[in-house]
Amino acid sequence: MHELTLACDMVDIACETATREGAERVEAIELEIGLLSGVLAEALIFGFATACRGTVAEGAGIELFPEPGRGVCRQCGRISSLETFLTRCPECGSPGLCVSGGDCLRLRAIRVS
Repeated sequence: MHELTLACDMVDIACETATREGAERVEAIELEIGLLSGVLAEALIFGFATACRGTVAEGAGIELFPEPGRGVCRQCGRISSLETFLTRCPECGSPGLCVSGGDCLRLRAIRVS
């Protein structure tokens, strides 16, 4: 489950940020999570709660902001929504779509107090 590793890394970053800013605790983090990122939101939320135990982030919230998948057709240039990496271009039917968004996990904000 790579979500636990991701959650641990995010908690480390949040705790380091809180310490650097002179804050006593991490209130919440905000994450952009791409549909094509391969990250399971439920597993990430569970892993985050586990990783926060015993840190200044214990009890912190996690807010997820979904990002849709997007791709550009290599054949005709159309920009389309992607549900999976195997989506065909709705314009020309080409399987050659190049992912242009929705494949990242990005730490958007850390709220501290």
